[in-house]
Amino acid sequence: MLHPPEITRSPYYLPIRRPVASVMVVLTAVVFGLLSYRLLPINMMPEITYPSLTVRTEYSGAAPEEVENTITRPLEQSLGVVRGLVEISSSSRAEISDVLLEFDWGTDMNRATQDVREKLDVVFLPEEVGSPLILRYDPSLDPMIRLGLTSDSLGPLELRSLAEDLIKRELEKLAGVAAVKVKGGEEAEIRVAVDAAELDLLNISMERILQRLASENVNVAGGQLQEGESEFIIRTLNEFRSIGEIADIVIDYRGGSIISGVNQPSYPHTVAGGGIRGGQGVPIRLRDIASVTRRGGERTTITRVAGRESVGIDIHKESDINPIVVSSLVKKCLFGDKGKKKVHPGKSGRKEKRGPKPLAEVLTERIKIHFLSDQAEFIRLSVNQVRSAAIMGGILAVIVLLLFLGQMRDTLVVAVVIPVSLVCAFAAMHITKVSLNIMSLGGLALGIGMMVDNAIVVIESIHRRRESGEEPTSAAVIGTRTVGGAVTASTLTTVVVFFPIVFVSGVAGQVFGDMALTVIIALSVSLLVALFFIPMLIARGTEKGRTARNGSSDWNPPGMKAAEPPRELRNGITRWRRLHIWLRILTAPVVFPYLLIRFVIELLVWLGFRACFIILIVTRWMVFRLVKPSWKRTRGITGGVGVLFRRGIEGLTESYLTLLNYLLTRPWLVILPLLLLCLYSFGLLLPRLGGELIPSISQGTFDIEYTLPVGTPLERTAQIVLPVEQKLAGMSEVRKVSSRIGGELMSAEQSSRGPHNAVQTVMLQTGGDLEAREARVTRAVREMTCDIPSLGMLITHPTLFTFK
Repeated sequence: MLHPPEITRSPYYLPIRRPVASVMVVLTAVVFGLLSYRLLPINMMPEITYPSLTVRTEYSGAAPEEVENTITRPLEQSLGVVRGLVEISSSSRAEISDVLLEFDWGTDMNRATQDVREKLDVVFLPEEVGSPLILRYDPSLDPMIRLGLTSDSLGPLELRSLAEDLIKRELEKLAGVAAVKVKGGEEAEIRVAVDAAELDLLNISMERILQRLASENVNVAGGQLQEGESEFIIRTLNEFRSIGEIADIVIDYRGGSIISGVNQPSYPHTVAGGGIRGGQGVPIRLRDIASVTRRGGERTTITRVAGRESVGIDIHKESDINPIVVSSLVKKCLFGDKGKKKVHPGKSGRKEKRGPKPLAEVLTERIKIHFLSDQAEFIRLSVNQVRSAAIMGGILAVIVLLLFLGQMRDTLVVAVVIPVSLVCAFAAMHITKVSLNIMSLGGLALGIGMMVDNAIVVIESIHRRRESGEEPTSAAVIGTRTVGGAVTASTLTTVVVFFPIVFVSGVAGQVFGDMALTVIIALSVSLLVALFFIPMLIARGTEKGRTARNGSSDWNPPGMKAAEPPRELRNGITRWRRLHIWLRILTAPVVFPYLLIRFVIELLVWLGFRACFIILIVTRWMVFRLVKPSWKRTRGITGGVGVLFRRGIEGLTESYLTLLNYLLTRPWLVILPLLLLCLYSFGLLLPRLGGELIPSISQGTFDIEYTLPVGTPLERTAQIVLPVEQKLAGMSEVRKVSSRIGGELMSAEQSSRGPHNAVQTVMLQTGGDLEAREARVTRAVREMTCDIPSLGMLITHPTLFTFK
């Protein structure tokens, strides 16, 4: 059917004229969106790149004041001139110095790290001071994963050595792991217990023993050796490898000395014990005057899991790494791929290629690994809850549309906007490097209610034109054009509210930028779908005939008899037909095999489609026979609900009009309550409201920090908190309890933490109301500890990110 030029020239006519192309464009966008959804990383919050660096330096055996004067002050003076530096702060503790550098938001941290490294190269520190380390993570953050190791056969000393020598080294190799810290257990040390009576009897001083230990345990450069055309670097390697080697060193001799000039005989010669002796001197070895043993050092931390002593492992991730990926790598390193099926060699014909064995498989008979906390699980649960809420919101929006529109077909057409807009938003999120987090999913959930607004307005305008008797295509084009400007303006007014947030720098830009970007993308896609795709669906669904079907000519107006073409045109057509016949005759030997193959393929395809069609008809008939009785009852119920809903809406409309007419004659009834409400809200309620950037989040895990008077021994602190730990483990709301008593000197914990401090991590049972369960447990903890004198208690939650 021929349409007037004002319709054919409209941009809304092109999708209606080319419906297949329109559908293919939408399907292409949907396919790319689904592929992008699988590639999107999952995170709790948007990727927040902290513009900060921590320079950590260790100085064994140094007091805090010595660390301050020897390390911290020189580093601050050298690093204070780094480009882009906003603030520099430091912390000097026993044996460790931390210098925190904070830069402007948006600073290139790779370049800043290089500048810091160059400044550190010009700082000269004492030889006994370790090399400064540049850390790209915030040491004040809680670890992403906490592990506990327990064993029935290994003691605290062996368990810690195994954790440091094997587990820590393997975990530090994983991509995204910034630091792995081992806590608890006993640190190994070599103890030399000297017998004072033997020293007095042999007249040997302690300085002689220290001198011999230092001179026998060396690893120094020995110069260079040139042989022919090759040059070799020589090192003197004489380090202790076992306790036996330490016990076998020669301290002195009876009747001689290894020190030149002291009772030196006239005929010296070399002996195997190391040293020089003369005459018939007897060597005095270390084992003769002391006992050398390997034992645990002085304990500064005690860790327990479920009442059993353990060794804790804290895993920190890098600031810009997806925590779920890091958690998966850690679990794979510890436990392997338990969920994947293994191929038997006899079934596949070849052996399965296996990587390195997981640590849990290597250490099955020795230790047991406990997952004390994993922030990735909470992140995954939170994102899934937001995703479920968005899906439920879309379903409820469709139900509300069905109640108001009253037609299933129009409701389904409008409902197409929601999934298409969401899937296209996923593709744009993948292009702009936006992850699936609470903020981005919240933006999509916020946009779901706005997505259908444009489609509803367009459909109502098209139906109004259809009710006036217009042809479907004309009604779709003119109806969309009538409201197109208004719909575009209303969408842009919402977009411009969120658009500036994308360009905001700092914390607000990184936190709320993802939400603003997803809202902008979803609303823009929904606008395009409502203006171009929805009219095509409406027009194609209601149009009964087209121009090519009713035989009308493209150059004749409707209702007029077709005019005869000109004579020149008829002669050209005749000549073209003759040429076409000769071309067919000449190309027949080549074209005939192609047509034959094409016929066979089309026949097979046609038979396949017919078979599928028959199967669908039979299946539909069987399902209809089974569902028909219940469908009639359901249809009657839904029809009754629809009638009741429409009657309620009509009654509500009449009541609203009556109330509106009454209030228009008495405006003070509206203005006075609004003024009183505004005064009450801004004058009384607003000052009482608190302010915070991010609300506190209940993760099902919280920490209880206990503080006793300074000077309380470590064992006494552990004894006091043990009954509370045992009572908590027996509660039905609690899944697992772990304790950390004391603090490591070389850790990033607060400098005030010591043997008088203890931290209990309580993990609640999953499911249900976590906040109510947590409130009951914290109330029980306060009741347990109220009778303990001089005990301070503070309940804290794990920190996902921090802001100053």
